[in-house]
Amino acid sequence: MIRRFCFFIILVGSCLANVACEPGRIILDSPTDQPDQMPVITLVNSQENFFILSANCAYSVELDDPDTTWLSLNSDALKGSQAEHFSVGLAAKIEGLTAGAYSTSVRISFHRASDPQQSDYVLLPVLLVVGEDPQVLSQLENGLRQSVFSQALGRTPSNNVFQVGLSISLAGHTIIDILDRTQLQAARDSSRQLASTPQHLDTDQSYELVFPFMALEFLSADLEEDIADVEPNLDAVNMVSYERYRINSGGSFRIIQVNGQELSDPKDWADEKELQAWPMIIGCSNDYAVTQMYVNRAEIAEAAVAEAQAKGYTGYILDVEGSTDNLRRGYYLDFVEHLAEALHQNGFKLMVCQARWSTIAPVADLANTSVDYVGSMDVMHSGWEWRWEQKIPPTYSEIEPERLVWIFSWDFFRGSDGRAEQEAQWAWMQENGYNHNVAGASVFRTPASSPNRYHQIDYYQGFRDYYPVETTDSLDGGQPDPDDDPDSGTDQPDGSVSDGGSASDGSTSDGGTDDDTDDDTDDDPPAQEDCYSSTLKQYVEDGECIQVSYAACSQSRCGWYTCRNGRWYCSEEGACDKTAHENPSCNPRNCYSTTWGSWQEHGGCIQVVYAACGQPSCGWLKCNDGLWNCSQTDDCAGTSLAQDSCQDD
Repeated sequence: MIRRFCFFIILVGSCLANVACEPGRIILDSPTDQPDQMPVITLVNSQENFFILSANCAYSVELDDPDTTWLSLNSDALKGSQAEHFSVGLAAKIEGLTAGAYSTSVRISFHRASDPQQSDYVLLPVLLVVGEDPQVLSQLENGLRQSVFSQALGRTPSNNVFQVGLSISLAGHTIIDILDRTQLQAARDSSRQLASTPQHLDTDQSYELVFPFMALEFLSADLEEDIADVEPNLDAVNMVSYERYRINSGGSFRIIQVNGQELSDPKDWADEKELQAWPMIIGCSNDYAVTQMYVNRAEIAEAAVAEAQAKGYTGYILDVEGSTDNLRRGYYLDFVEHLAEALHQNGFKLMVCQARWSTIAPVADLANTSVDYVGSMDVMHSGWEWRWEQKIPPTYSEIEPERLVWIFSWDFFRGSDGRAEQEAQWAWMQENGYNHNVAGASVFRTPASSPNRYHQIDYYQGFRDYYPVETTDSLDGGQPDPDDDPDSGTDQPDGSVSDGGSASDGSTSDGGTDDDTDDDTDDDPPAQEDCYSSTLKQYVEDGECIQVSYAACSQSRCGWYTCRNGRWYCSEEGACDKTAHENPSCNPRNCYSTTWGSWQEHGGCIQVVYAACGQPSCGWLKCNDGLWNCSQTDDCAGTSLAQDSCQDD
């Protein structure tokens, strides 16, 4: 997908024949052997992007075509004998370019220092889109897959001396690892034996947060497939995170959209399965974006709190990746602290992601903030024990383990060798104490079970073996089932229904009394007992119905129950024999507009200044029971808020 964001967008393919574009050469990623896994780095107009590179051999980075004038590379380490992960910035210069699409490649060359004849290179394609026409963007998005890969299918490192690994970070950034295979052999041999049946487990330790990430449409995934991946493994997880929000370069808090539509929302499903929901917030790391994030920190925090209150989240996972200077790093850390405090004041939590290559948020600096958890991507990289020693021990030592969550990823671990490395890494971390007392573990991204078309690793089984979840009784999130404890008589959270309990008048949990007399005769039918509703805080007669505010009885929200002889049974709206007690909170929900910074009532419309709903700009959205849908002004049933800048002169 091509979006006008300042973070990376991953595309497959290159350009269409009907737009100005010169194809570049593209190789296949050797661990995947699938052409549709090679990312294209996309820039829209004058934005900046970056990718992450590491090499355990001599390398250099340059433009494949030195005559390309519209792209520049920014890094202090474009050449070296080896390098830990660092960012390579790309900046577009569009002065003098006509509207259309332009492509080139970044050449990453590498060789063995002891034998320069052992050399090879990869080409990372870069696409620049100039202009504002969303139809051009849509054409590019839908037509890129086929055209460029026909130029150089099968181009991999030719001598098998080197391994080129590709991965994707949580915010969609490309990570490239270039590894001399011979240097990895000793580490692989010593580590491979650990990939056997887990041993030395702390059997008395369970983990607070164990979960998968869902990328949804942000990385061309599908909500139904994501859910189908998680549901058979609910015993192994206790929360879910998913792409949902972004802070754009101007400092606005918005729901991510793909093709003008908001990302799918798994929140109702998470509620049904009693999983904590921690949606992601991603953002931009260039100087202007970080400054705007800091300047607008109060407004961003207010919008995040409002969304969390409206949706019932447990917390957020914030991921802003990249390199910056000390001034902007301070801005970002101040923003993080402000957001954490605002969320804490309203009963919500915050996890912030880090990687040692992302200098905007060093783990030691995050440890000095009030964030609840730090999610570390330092376990994502391939390289066996040689790499693990570089990344994992320092991260584990720089923050209290109780605040640390490991974020694994299958992108680097494809094929049978990848499965062996991931399993060995888990065992190595366990053996060396790096799982001890940590808050939990996660995997980016679904599908996290096996088999699937991407990898052969069962991350859910890995969670069961190394990160068993805490029992649900100890968790803060999730909605209780009103029928779990029919004798409890305690009020349930969020106005849920209890099956009974002792009342102050001496009645029993099933609606009867303690005075058990024999006054009934065989000629009289037995009395039908009442039910106590903790939603209404009163007894209701047999045959009456109540509506609850949460997901229940196969409804995503606002389920119905009927009282039958002292017990609650699932029902349907309109199926009551007697009074039906509607829940006021189940009226159509209002929508929060981050553009307007206010709530809009159900049926009302707002106008946005950006491209939306098939319009190149100034699209209209209608509030429909808590969700924004594309609309026209004549379709609005309530207030219509128009943008002054969109009005005709």
